[in-house]
Amino acid sequence: MGRTMMKVEKSLPSTDSAKADKFNADIKSVVEGYEGVTMKVSSAVGVGDQYRTITNVTTLDDIENTTSIEHKPGKVMMIDFWATWCPPCQRPMQHNQDMLIEHKDKWAGNVEIIGLSIDSDAATVTNHINNKGWTAPTHYHRAKSDCSDVYKVGGVPHVLIVDTNGKIVFKGHPAHRKDLVKDFDDLLAGKELEGVEAPGNDGGDAPEEAGDTASLDDIKAVMN
Repeated sequence: MGRTMMKVEKSLPSTDSAKADKFNADIKSVVEGYEGVTMKVSSAVGVGDQYRTITNVTTLDDIENTTSIEHKPGKVMMIDFWATWCPPCQRPMQHNQDMLIEHKDKWAGNVEIIGLSIDSDAATVTNHINNKGWTAPTHYHRAKSDCSDVYKVGGVPHVLIVDTNGKIVFKGHPAHRKDLVKDFDDLLAGKELEGVEAPGNDGGDAPEEAGDTASLDDIKAVMN
């Protein structure tokens, strides 16, 4: 049997998770025995979905025990995926600090900004935020969490904004939101965000154009 090198990956909306699971189960027997062949369909959580609790992260104070990032009803939450080694991440993180300090009394704890570092170790993150004075946001280390896969975070900075009811209302680069203070105020007032992509299209891949498609039987024919 010759060696075949092939990698096929596709991401579907979270509403298609059953389809993704069925495809992965069906394709497993097809690719078994072929070296270097990977086929996988995942279903990512995006705009319009309910926030899915991020698990298996650690706080910077306790890196030995994992914890979860849960949304509290009635609060607006923004999770900022970032890294100390990422130059474009620094200004947004400083902005997070400044917003929380400036609007502390107005928001009265109803806005939570979380820094979720993807650095390789938590100690580097602790030293960095202490040197910068970024102590207002709540900080976590990704550790062994699968949250980047769940939320399809392929690069940093990348933020999730969750409304008071736990729905994801924005997902993407923070620079795409021109006035986060207004966004948070609007969400606290029960308003919808302006200028956000429709659910299922949060700035990822462009829609596929009509054309030829391949069924599971087509793939089996190629593999055999």
